[in-house]
Amino acid sequence: MEYLILGRKLIPFIFVVFVLSLPIVHSNAQQVQSITWSSSEYFQGDSGSVTVVLYNNHNSYQICTKQFYIQFDWQPSNTAFASSETPCIASGQSYTFTIYFSIPTTVSVGYHTYNVVWVDSGFLLGTVTVDSGSLYVHDAYEKVYDQLAPSVQSQINSASYRSPTAQADLNQAISYYNQAVSLANQGEFQAAVNDLNQASNYIQQANVAEQTYLQSQSNNNAPSPSGGGSNSGNSGSFNVSASTVEFILLATILVIGLVLGYLVLRKRGTRQVHQVPPTA
Repeated sequence: MEYLILGRKLIPFIFVVFVLSLPIVHSNAQQVQSITWSSSEYFQGDSGSVTVVLYNNHNSYQICTKQFYIQFDWQPSNTAFASSETPCIASGQSYTFTIYFSIPTTVSVGYHTYNVVWVDSGFLLGTVTVDSGSLYVHDAYEKVYDQLAPSVQSQINSASYRSPTAQADLNQAISYYNQAVSLANQGEFQAAVNDLNQASNYIQQANVAEQTYLQSQSNNNAPSPSGGGSNSGNSGSFNVSASTVEFILLATILVIGLVLGYLVLRKRGTRQVHQVPPTA
């Protein structure tokens, strides 16, 4: 067997011929056709997924997957979010991977870089970064603000109070709401959420004050009941129940009957007196 001397190592000639006969590997042979995120926005503490379509651009052979993962800059070098799928992809074909990930609540707000990596199950292609980019992570309080602000604004716009106290509370709510909008425009979402909560509390206070005011006004406008034969000076109607009317009618009929009976008896008694002959 012949050997080639390369430096101080002896390599069998047949092995060299075998290696040289292998197909030439191109670094761009695994191409990402598309990458799609599950949401247009991500916030601190969110979870999501990324879908990657990987295309095998090799001319004559398939590629087999050992690992396919995405690694963000907030992760240690030995950790990543990986797909559970390890397919072999035929030449000229593509495969769709889905990787699920989560964002810690402690991650800083702003852009974070990532790498999408494919690892060959064999020894020829090795580890290939097939895509890279950045993902913007929003403040968790921004999500709370986005949910709370429309509700508070709607309550303010629909509020209409007669009570002076309620009107004063509404003005306080408007002031806190405007301040919250200003803070949000400056990126101070935690402080903005605090002000929205204050505005909401003042609206609730205004509702209670308005109900108390309307109840007091209703009590003041109610007619005073007459009693003790005194005249209140107010000409108002009063309601009499059906049972009371029936009792009055029956009593009236009874009285009329008694009076008529008395008159009849009296008339008969008078006639009997006139028929008695005079005494001698």
